[in-house]
Amino acid sequence: MRRTAAALAVTLALAGCSASTPDPGLGDAAPASPASTTATTTASTTGTAAPTTVAPDPAVVDLMNGAGMTPGGRVIFLASRPALEDKATLMANCAGAIEADPEVFHVLGCFARGRIHVRLPAAAELHDIIYTIAAHELLHAVYAGLGTAERQQLVVELQAARADDPTIDAHLKFYRATAIDTEAHSLAGTEVKAISPSLQAHYAEYIDRDRVLAAYGRTLGDRDDELRRLHASIDESKPRLDGLRDEIDGLRAAGDTRAANALVPGFNALVRAHNAVVAELNAKEEERNQLLRS
Repeated sequence: MRRTAAALAVTLALAGCSASTPDPGLGDAAPASPASTTATTTASTTGTAAPTTVAPDPAVVDLMNGAGMTPGGRVIFLASRPALEDKATLMANCAGAIEADPEVFHVLGCFARGRIHVRLPAAAELHDIIYTIAAHELLHAVYAGLGTAERQQLVVELQAARADDPTIDAHLKFYRATAIDTEAHSLAGTEVKAISPSLQAHYAEYIDRDRVLAAYGRTLGDRDDELRRLHASIDESKPRLDGLRDEIDGLRAAGDTRAANALVPGFNALVRAHNAVVAELNAKEEERNQLLRS
């Protein structure tokens, strides 16, 4: 069966007043046959095969525990041979699997050629994002194993979630069209708080969303909420500035210099407040990007 790849990416915020709000495989592949939460190998002695069990890497166990993976979720996760990797190793392993523009995104994980790769950030403040990444990539593997009817039903529900929460499409616009459905599936499950009861029930088959959302919130989610607040403040103040500037220019054109000058102090105060928010936004975006580059 065909497997295609999907990657978890996080938006690289652009500096300046026009900065975009940051935010982060299709195929017919089915998950591997059910297995326990230990990997099984076969040892051969005198021509007789005997099963032995090998405990998963402690780092992988930590990922499963941190994301609150259910027994079913662990089966799919372990079947995807997950690995926790440094940035260079992950970028090499995810080559060709990144569905978004690498110039716009920091890649934190991928589901490539049937394997899950999770990046371990160097910044201690971002450590717990690994649990959100692991869940995100697990959900790509889940989506890849669903039948056509199951996917179609999920797409309908995910489209409703996208309509309710514009931040989802703000993230998805950077992805290739072929990756939108699987990316929406992973994103809604790991970063979006308000989703339908049926979607909650679907994700509960694989992960503990409360744990995953909490990990996202204390690493990137709260930062991104603050960036969105600052962007909204800028978007609100700019029309006010433009309108007041036009009013001042109109009064000057009409020869009413006194009335125009009376408006200048208020205009300048608005400019100072606007520029202070822009400076704060740029500083917070640069701080976020420095963390993600580490």
